[in-house]
Amino acid sequence: MQQAEWKEEERFQWIQDRFNRLSAHRYLNQHVSKVSIDRDKMMLFTNCIDAPELAEEGKLKRTTAAMLVDAALTTHQYVPLHNEARDREIEKQLTVLAGDWFSSLYYSELAKLEDVKLVRVFSGSIQKTNDAKIRLHEHDWSGVDELESLVTIMESTLIKNVGVFYNHEAVQHLAPPFLTYRRLLDMIEHAEEKENPFGSARLSPLFAMEPVGKLGMYRQKG
Repeated sequence: MQQAEWKEEERFQWIQDRFNRLSAHRYLNQHVSKVSIDRDKMMLFTNCIDAPELAEEGKLKRTTAAMLVDAALTTHQYVPLHNEARDREIEKQLTVLAGDWFSSLYYSELAKLEDVKLVRVFSGSIQKTNDAKIRLHEHDWSGVDELESLVTIMESTLIKNVGVFYNHEAVQHLAPPFLTYRRLLDMIEHAEEKENPFGSARLSPLFAMEPVGKLGMYRQKG
């Protein structure tokens, strides 16, 4: 298929199918719910990852790698922090393993493409995102502005850094407020439902909530 023939929905379906093939793991899928692709982020990455030297398939493989990174970061948000029961401890271990599995997949995907520079962008983004999550867990912030800044870092560091890497100014400027606003709305919605907190889950670690259904389940965006 020539690049001119690709339509947006065809790109999304290609990424979805490849994501599913790469992330399929019989044992983990039996015990931890499979993470769904966030279509908002997929759209941002698909439009952001672009360079004259890249063929269409190369762009889509890099977008798939980005979605695997996002899946790793999302999965690790479901790790319970304070559960002593043996079944929850096993659940915790498997969830950590699932997040690490996604991380290994993104690295493998980019290694095959020999895209060392993008590996560095992704790894640096993961570190900065996790640093923000740690500060949220530890309540290491003062005031609403600093809290919002940490949520923005947690939500948008990856896409913003990819936007910088590919010199996509629209994504650099629009993605952070959009993803932050979306997350804050989600936090408010579930806080109003008065769900019981438990470790860290689908929301910001600051307002951790029990995920709906099996561990790792979250609402698909888009």
